[in-house]
Amino acid sequence: MADITAIGEMLSSLRQAIEMVKFLEEHMAPTQQEHESKFAELIQMLGAMRGQLFELQTVVEFSELEKNLQSSDTLVKLNDAYYETDENNKPKGEAYCMHCWETNRVKNHLHRWYENERVNICSLCQTKYLVGRTTFVQGGGL
Repeated sequence: MADITAIGEMLSSLRQAIEMVKFLEEHMAPTQQEHESKFAELIQMLGAMRGQLFELQTVVEFSELEKNLQSSDTLVKLNDAYYETDENNKPKGEAYCMHCWETNRVKNHLHRWYENERVNICSLCQTKYLVGRTTFVQGGGL
């Protein structure tokens, strides 16, 4: 699926292209008036492309939001982290950042911090957690 940033950059480029065509249309010599309809047609095409990209951007954002919301019922909080659940609604797998999940509904795994082996850190928000409060052992809890 298309990257949101790439779509935003394409929208910006199309806006600049439309502005350039309008500038050229305004500043052309009277002898070049026969090209005016071509400029209008080009502006229409670029505008249509811009509209389609804007729609695509909205669809991509909506589908990402929908995906995050659909997966929210599978997470359970245990101490300072969130975990996916098994068929019995018991925590399983690797820890997700509590801050990212509670503020933005983003699932981001914690990993060991290179400066202190007793700390897990979120690579996205840089929140630090004690390993003992975020490391889940499958058989016996924390």
